[in-house]
Amino acid sequence: MSHWTIGADVAWVGDTSRVALVDLKRPDEPAVLTGSSAAIWHTIGHASWGEDVITSVAELFDVPADTVADDVRSFLEDLEARGLITREDGRHG
Repeated sequence: MSHWTIGADVAWVGDTSRVALVDLKRPDEPAVLTGSSAAIWHTIGHASWGEDVITSVAELFDVPADTVADDVRSFLEDLEARGLITREDGRHG
């Protein structure tokens, strides 16, 4: 299971419907997330374990977790590839 963390150099503001963010290492590439993308981003700050993010997003949109699981995982991997979030595998403690 993966633990997701917003990158240390990422500044952001918003809520579950819209998020504006910028990687301070690449300030010329700001991003605005809306809809489900914003909800996933916002959820990372409150439930950063992969399955918890999926559950939170599913509850927010009132759908079964397996309906959104693949899309949420794919989006998290995309954010990681862009350097906006980092992943640590395994739950400790």
